[in-house]
This record gives sequence, C-alpha cells and structure tokens, in this order.
Amino acid sequence: MITAPHQLFSTIWRLRLKIEMSRGRTKSDRSRRCLLLAGLVFLAIQLGVGLILDRSLPKIRFLYAEQVMNAAAGLSRSPDIVFMGSSRFRGGLNMGQLQEFMSTSFGADAPLMFNAALPAGDPFVMDYLIRLLARQGIAPGMAIIEVSPETVMLGCPWTDFEIIRLITWQDMPDALQDFIASWKHISHLPSSRIIPISLYRKELLTWIFDSPPPYLKVASAAAPPPERPAAPDVNKGSTPEPAEDSTKSQPAADSTKPQPVPGNAKLFRNYQIRGINAQHLESMMAYLHQRNVPVILVGFPADRVALDCYTPEINRKFMDYIEYLGRAYGCSFVDCRYRVPNEFFKDEVHLGPAGAVLFTHMLESEVLHDAWMNFRRSQKNEYSGVEGAGK
Repeated sequence: MITAPHQLFSTIWRLRLKIEMSRGRTKSDRSRRCLLLAGLVFLAIQLGVGLILDRSLPKIRFLYAEQVMNAAAGLSRSPDIVFMGSSRFRGGLNMGQLQEFMSTSFGADAPLMFNAALPAGDPFVMDYLIRLLARQGIAPGMAIIEVSPETVMLGCPWTDFEIIRLITWQDMPDALQDFIASWKHISHLPSSRIIPISLYRKELLTWIFDSPPPYLKVASAAAPPPERPAAPDVNKGSTPEPAEDSTKSQPAADSTKPQPVPGNAKLFRNYQIRGINAQHLESMMAYLHQRNVPVILVGFPADRVALDCYTPEINRKFMDYIEYLGRAYGCSFVDCRYRVPNEFFKDEVHLGPAGAVLFTHMLESEVLHDAWMNFRRSQKNEYSGVEGAGK
C-alpha cells in the first residue's frame, strides 16, 4: 500500500519507464524484422534473376557464344569441318588462307569450314557449343579440337571465365572440386550466384533495351580504340602478310642471364587430369563418336616460356590421357606445341600474323589435306555400299 506522496510519484515513474522501455523494444524488434524481411526479399530477387540468367544462356551471360551461333546460322549449309578451341585457334587460324589452300587442292570438293573457337574456349565451352549447334540443326562432318595440358587439368586457369558465362546452379556439384583446386584464381563465384544483378547489370541493360546503356556508349567513345577488337568475325579475314622478324631489330637475348620463372608454372602444381573440363571433353568426344564425326585433337603451338611449364611428368600424364581418348573414342592427335619458333608469337600462347600463316599452312599440308581426302573416300565407299545394297 502506498502511504506517502513520494512513494506514489516513484511508482508512477517506474511504470512510465517500463512502458517506454517496452515501446522501445517493440520498435527495435519491428526494425529488425523489417530489415530481415528486406534482406530476404533482396536475396529472393537476386536468386530468381540468377535462375532466369541460367536459363537464358547464351543471350545474356555468354555473348561470344551467341555471336558464334549467329555466324553459323549465316552459313549456306552445315560445315564440313568445324574448328573448336580458344582464342589461340580463333586468332591462330587464317580461315581465308585455309579455304584458299583447300580449294586449290580439292576444287569443287573443297570442304566448307567454320571456326567456332572463342576466347577461353575450354572443353566445357566446346561441349556446350557443339550441342547448341546441333539444336540449331548444324552438324559438322569433322571436328578439329584444340587441347592442351592446362585445358584438361583440375582447376583449369579459365574456371573464373566459366563461372561468369556458363556455370549454373546445376553445374555446381560437378564443378566443386575445380573451385577448391583453383580457389586462389576465382573471384566471381559469390557475385555470380548471390548478387547476379550487380555482376550482369551491363548485360541485362543491353538485353532489356536492345542496346548498350548510355554510360557504356560514352565510355566506349571516350576510350582509345583497343589493339584487338573485342569480338571480331571468327570466319572472315584475308591472308595477313608475314611480319618482319622482330629479332632483326632487337639485340639478342643474353643467354647467360637467368630467365624469369614463368608465373603460370604455379598453376601446374599438383597437376591432375580430372574435373569438369575432362568430364566435358569426354562427354563431347562420346557425343561426336556416336554420330560418326571424325575428331582430330590438336596441341596448339606455344612459345618457350609456356612450354617450360610442361614438366616431363605433366607431359607424360597428358600424353597418357590423349592415348586413352584415342582408344576410347577413335580420335587422333597432332602435337604442334613445339613446332613454331618463338619469334612468331605475340605473347606466350598467341601467334602473331606471320605465325598464323605458318601454322595454317602446317595444319593444312600435314593434317587437313589427308584427313579430308580420307573422309571423302570413306563417304564415297559408304554411299557405294548403300547403293549396292539397294540394288
């Protein structure tokens, strides 16, 4: 019982304090709930857009593949020979020169050739692309496929590219071991899966408005023109004039000085041939083998700095794997990795114009000429057998 005025005031003050604290806690709890709800809505929208982007390949995430498909759709018929690989094949094959060589040798029977190589085109990309071509009704008669030790290894150096443009939620379990093996070299995995709207904002705006957003146009106009176009036509081009030997105007390297250790050598530590790229290479080989498409694997030339990364142990594992592919899928292998001198390269793995001329001639005279002749002969024999059985 309250017996004094000061006790009454004290009681009233305590009650008021409890009410205010209760109201404060209620507001704080409401704020936390609102923040949590906003976060969940944000995450749900991001994941939903990510799923849409996964289903919209290649129109938004993989524009290079879209360009290849558009170029293939413009062909008069399915190509007789399709080249698949990375920017090495894309820039190292002079298609105009190659078509001219084959036309000179075979005349009207010369094959229609198509270069489907694109930047960082590893077996994962090739397997996706060959099936995409098939869905468009384009079936090659023969496939020439670039292969190298780094493109079939666990934790391929191009894994981050595939995270951005090709890997979906469905691929995550198969790609997990590659993510672990190359965790130091992948940076876009969280953003591609959790906040894809931010990562693909430019592509989304371009797709929605059917043109790049204004700030991209301004940036591209202000920027100096690049030395190499971002997306040149992969099947057009005239025969380049062989460049002058740059070593004539430069002093010879001092062989007594220690040469720098290639930075890429670190990528080959604990070298293993397995993972998502080896899986997709074999998937593609099985797909082509079932459809009686002859396959020639080509080890693309590299300069000495890159070749020094291939230790005897790495080469042994790589060649053992190539032999396995030959036995399992009936493909052949042409090793051109050591065939082109250093002066024909513009960097460790990409040929300059003169190198492209040299490699194109090498490939035509030593590989494609006989391969196409044998392919035509087998086709004629098959046609004759079918015709004889009909009679």
